[in-house]
Amino acid sequence: MASELEIIRAIKNASSIEIKVRIIDQLGVKIKPQHRELIAYLVEASRQELDSEISYAVKKSLFQIRSRYNITNFPLFLMDPVNLLQSSDPAYRLKALDIFEKKNVSLEQCYYFLGSIYFEDDPFVLSKMIKVLPLLVHHLPLKKVQKILEDFLEHENSRVRANAVEVIAEVKTKMKINYLETLWKILKDPDQRVRANAIHQLLLENRKDLESLLLERAQNSSDYYELISIQEIAEKIEFEFDKSLSKSIVSRAKKLQKTEEEKAKKSESNHAIPLSVERQSSGINLALVKMIPFKSIALIAIVGLIGFYLVSNNKKKQTIVATTKLKTEITQLKTESKELKEKVKKMSIKTPIHEQKIALKSKLELLKSDGADLKASSNSFFKEAKDLYQHEKYKEAINIYKAVYEVYKDNRLAVDSVRWLSKTQKVQNVLSSVANYQKKKQYISAVKKLEEIRHLVSKEIYEKHLQRLKLEKQNQKK
Repeated sequence: MASELEIIRAIKNASSIEIKVRIIDQLGVKIKPQHRELIAYLVEASRQELDSEISYAVKKSLFQIRSRYNITNFPLFLMDPVNLLQSSDPAYRLKALDIFEKKNVSLEQCYYFLGSIYFEDDPFVLSKMIKVLPLLVHHLPLKKVQKILEDFLEHENSRVRANAVEVIAEVKTKMKINYLETLWKILKDPDQRVRANAIHQLLLENRKDLESLLLERAQNSSDYYELISIQEIAEKIEFEFDKSLSKSIVSRAKKLQKTEEEKAKKSESNHAIPLSVERQSSGINLALVKMIPFKSIALIAIVGLIGFYLVSNNKKKQTIVATTKLKTEITQLKTESKELKEKVKKMSIKTPIHEQKIALKSKLELLKSDGADLKASSNSFFKEAKDLYQHEKYKEAINIYKAVYEVYKDNRLAVDSVRWLSKTQKVQNVLSSVANYQKKKQYISAVKKLEEIRHLVSKEIYEKHLQRLKLEKQNQKK
């Protein structure tokens, strides 16, 4: 299969509609998810006014790709996984992980993945990221992967810890760790699912080594969760302790259980509630009543009733006055609202094109002009951003592309803005890395890094940076 750019060029330069259709038909059968430029070309073509045969072929090919690879949203699929990982929406970050899961990623994207795993705050996304990690082991340094997994074995979220246990089992053969001891430490985890994962992996280990460790920890353990895990493992492998040790395990577990229950109660609330509270009687104290003269009680009661009647009567009058006033204000507001609605109707924006009582041809002309206005306004943004890009003002260009994406989010122009945003961020990041190598006097690495953007920037810009590095290297030798 030819390169993606060659195929796109062949379609554009085809001498007849029949040849174009034939090439596009082949794409629907042969194209794969990693052919992102070809998919982007087809998606763009599907939105243009093309010959009916070409339009049908394009849509048919996209349908075949969608069906074969279960791609539900092409614009979202075409977004760079690095950009998706940086999204504030967890759903978009999960979409990025789908791309990583299919292994259609570069080394640089894997390093972005490593960076984002430390900043992920959504437990569900993080647990999925850990699941994806083993698929990228061939791209990443093993020490780094090992350190990440060891850190996540102690994560505050139990789902994350449980997934870390599963993943460390997948990559154990590639890492220099004492796997049996690492798994055993997890048996002290308070979460049952995490311990269950660890027990499942332990049962797959060498029986002799497991029994030796089981016996040693059964004699010395003073952790409640470890003791109940020991009992579970012994039961599953049908290992019998001697009677005195068996009694000792049960005894220690019971004592520690009380301590764990107390801890659980305290952790449920910072304000501990007493188990039993003395209730004071809410009844009348007859001894005190007897001490009060009956005449005084009657007098106080009568005065109280009179006072209550006067206050309530006054409040009732005030309520009636306030209600009447409020009703009057509501009636006025309704009248004003009606008048305002009528004014808005008269001043409202023109009737939608599809509702206008004009000929179909006129409607199509209006639609075309609206589309042209939309494209013209976006083109002015893109022109300014591209000028900034050519003058190496990447930060300002990025701000414009982000703004265009926000404005045209529901339009195909969003795809263009995301593509250019990704390209600009790539150049900005590479130049930042080049500057770091330059500071460290690592000129060979700086030149190699610079070559990554050779196809993304103009020849003049590339040569300028390259010459600067060469001159600095020569001055360093002197």
